[in-house]
Amino acid sequence: MVRRAPLLAHLVVALLPRQILGIPFAPPVAAPAAMLPAISLGTPNARGVRTFVDAHGHERHFHGVNAVVKGPPWHPTVGAYDFETSLVDRDFELLQSAGVNVLRLGVMWSGVEPVRGQYNSTYMETIRGIAQAAATYGIYTLLDMHQDAMSERFCGEGFPPWAVQPSGHLPFPEPVAAPFADPGPGGLPSRSDCARHAWFHYYFSEASATAWQALYSNKDGLLDAWGAMWGTVAAAFKGEPHILGIEAINEPFAGDVIHDPLLLRPMHASSANLQHVFDVLAQQVWAADPARLFFFAGVPWANLGTGFAHAPAGSDNGYRSVLVFHHYEVPYGPQLTNSSREHAQLYVEDAKRLGTGLMLTEFAELCGTSSADSQRWEAETSAADGFALSWISWEYKSFSKGAPSPTPDSQWNEFGARKTGVGGCLFDPDGAVRVRNLRAQARPYAQFVAGRLRTLEFEPLVARLYLAIEPQTDANLTHTSVIYVGLEHWYPDGYHVDVQPTGAAVWGPMGANFLGVRVLETPETETQAGETGSRKERGEGGGQGHSQPEVLEITVTPLKKGVSGKGSVGTTEGVYSKQKAVSEVDAGRDRAR
Repeated sequence: MVRRAPLLAHLVVALLPRQILGIPFAPPVAAPAAMLPAISLGTPNARGVRTFVDAHGHERHFHGVNAVVKGPPWHPTVGAYDFETSLVDRDFELLQSAGVNVLRLGVMWSGVEPVRGQYNSTYMETIRGIAQAAATYGIYTLLDMHQDAMSERFCGEGFPPWAVQPSGHLPFPEPVAAPFADPGPGGLPSRSDCARHAWFHYYFSEASATAWQALYSNKDGLLDAWGAMWGTVAAAFKGEPHILGIEAINEPFAGDVIHDPLLLRPMHASSANLQHVFDVLAQQVWAADPARLFFFAGVPWANLGTGFAHAPAGSDNGYRSVLVFHHYEVPYGPQLTNSSREHAQLYVEDAKRLGTGLMLTEFAELCGTSSADSQRWEAETSAADGFALSWISWEYKSFSKGAPSPTPDSQWNEFGARKTGVGGCLFDPDGAVRVRNLRAQARPYAQFVAGRLRTLEFEPLVARLYLAIEPQTDANLTHTSVIYVGLEHWYPDGYHVDVQPTGAAVWGPMGANFLGVRVLETPETETQAGETGSRKERGEGGGQGHSQPEVLEITVTPLKKGVSGKGSVGTTEGVYSKQKAVSEVDAGRDRAR
């Protein structure tokens, strides 16, 4: 049986005074996937970075999670709910409640094309079904060709066996370590051998490095085959607006660093290998679907700049290209300690130079319980917020389960694999949700902006949300912004809203977790003698001389217990209380009778 959204969410459309707010926004309830508008890139913002916009021209922002299955069957389960492996309605309800509106979903080349030239339509239909199910909860999908250490041949995953063609003279994993004595199941390294070293060390074996270079240099037509795979996927998903885009590859490696150590310099890796690779892949994607956003990345340790000369396939393609980056600090990654803001600033400058969009598509999810863990999470999310960047944290679940299979020393588990790192910090071993971790993911932000988002700040210690928005000036578009506030996570007793300047906007709750703020074309206090109402109410809005604030400032703070609500719609200042929410649910039940 399909599980439905809570009653309060179902009452959103009935309770919200939409004639006041006028919001063409997908409601936060289960609904047809087609309701989500297509996403593209708009003009550069004040920082010089292109922002995501919907089909109506409104600015969109995203918070999300990863979902990557690192072994067979290469996709999440889609039947019954399972706290380790599934992506079904119950999962999407939980993610929606936490403000998630994008899913970075692993689309593994091993799953799409296990045999060269033979595409697995069943696999792609499963991916399509997951993306469509997510869309019914207002969640877009970013298709990510994930890899870590390239292949099971190198104790990793991602590329199908036929696409891995190493050369050189050293047996794996030399020169990282002495050769493994005996091959494991299927001629691959055994789980116990792989576990002798950290998985990312194996990138620096001659076998792995030369296999990467063979791919980049189009040996045996491998780069062409990679492009054909993405062209096939792009064609299969053409016209589906809930697909945010295609991420060509997760964390690309530099190439043959054994025989060309200069490739360890990120700018050389980009100029010598990655620029050409993304030019080829983007052309294949756009030949199949010219409107599809193409996401691309430099090497993970590009801490001083990516070195790309232009957007994929030419400088004039910045309008459909999105530069991505990851942030993992030592000892878990290549970024310096406490460098979140500086790292984001670097990529903002790179995206500005390339004329592209920008997104943070991986960083460590909140796992530990120490103050240091909380501080790291806060530093990374606040840095992204500070630059108005959309972000996707690492994995929602472990997406692996069971003992090693098919043999006790196999790299794979009965479902998926764990050898290169998995998620799962959101759940206890018994499947219970860790409320603290879910609350961190549920960080308030503006999902839909009628204009430009100038400033976004959230202070978790006091649950204070502040936004500064340059309002939309096009009279043909809605003037309403939609903010995820996470009532159940951050404002259990309700919230107080202050909008400045006085009389410039009206606001109203959209169910429990969303707040709509609509700019008035003329402040409510602006009337002539003997007249009542605003110019818009008198049919004069949108003409010459109408006025809007240059910047709209919105502040949301917690409501103290015992304070009653002033109503579900306010002007300038007001409150939305838990008591009011309950009364609205009761009213909705009466209306439904």
